[in-house]
Amino acid sequence: FHQALLQYWNWVKAGNELIVVEEFLQLAETRLNAIKESFALGDIPAVDTLEASIQVQNRLLEKVRIENEFQKAGFALSAFLWLENGTPLEITDSLEPPTLIRTALDTSVMFSFTDSIMSFLDAVHPELQLYDFDLISLDIEERLKQENLKPTVDLEYNLLSQPGSDELLGPVSLQNYKWGVQVGIPLFLRSERAQLEMVRIKQQETLWKKKDRKWQLRNKVQGYINSLYNLDGQFDIAQSNVDNYLLLLEAERERFSAGESSLFLLNSRESSLINAEIKLIDLLSKMETTKVDLQKALGNLSEESTPIW
Repeated sequence: FHQALLQYWNWVKAGNELIVVEEFLQLAETRLNAIKESFALGDIPAVDTLEASIQVQNRLLEKVRIENEFQKAGFALSAFLWLENGTPLEITDSLEPPTLIRTALDTSVMFSFTDSIMSFLDAVHPELQLYDFDLISLDIEERLKQENLKPTVDLEYNLLSQPGSDELLGPVSLQNYKWGVQVGIPLFLRSERAQLEMVRIKQQETLWKKKDRKWQLRNKVQGYINSLYNLDGQFDIAQSNVDNYLLLLEAERERFSAGESSLFLLNSRESSLINAEIKLIDLLSKMETTKVDLQKALGNLSEESTPIW
């Protein structure tokens, strides 16, 4: 399930990048047609048609590359999708991924949760619960080994009667029975004591393994929480870059329409905006995959589990 979610967000990321590239490819093709018409009228030089054509080719190559990545991600995701009757479900071109958006992160909840992370891990994490099951089994084994150290007591009795007599049907009398008690204890108990000590060593070893694994999980969870916090902070910067590049592009378009700018500068502004939007998409994708990794580290990742945030 963990790998399926990671592959899903990889597919969503590639799909969103493809949308951005297709949008600017269409814009470049429209501009190329307009420039060709202006060149035919003698308004602009031939070099502008060449530059516009190169820009279309570059964006077409980028579209083909991302389209290939999107298809590969779809095929990989299809391996995790099955219908109820066991029929594999294939990701087709008609299925569009959702738009990546920023989901709100309540950092106060995240860090207050960190304060009680140890008790939470003890309660729900499957790996730590396995250690608890091992400790319960070892506790039972220890009690069994302790029983082997105790002496054995056998109580014997025999009915004294003549063959063929009917004393069995008569009244019970203690004088008609032979009683005996046999008590036995091994002389050295070396083997029993050694086995008991081995069980206690295993108990201590299991406790240390559980403690070590608990701290590993805690550090891993703390690392994912810190990563989410940092990624959330980076988002504001990345979004600001996109907004600023968009303003620069709009200003450059106005200058280009007024004949005060060049096609080279206009293409450069568009390329900067494309890169900024793709970086923003990559950042949003990392935030989602980090959430998935965090849920796994918490032992809370299954088809029925509910995300913590």
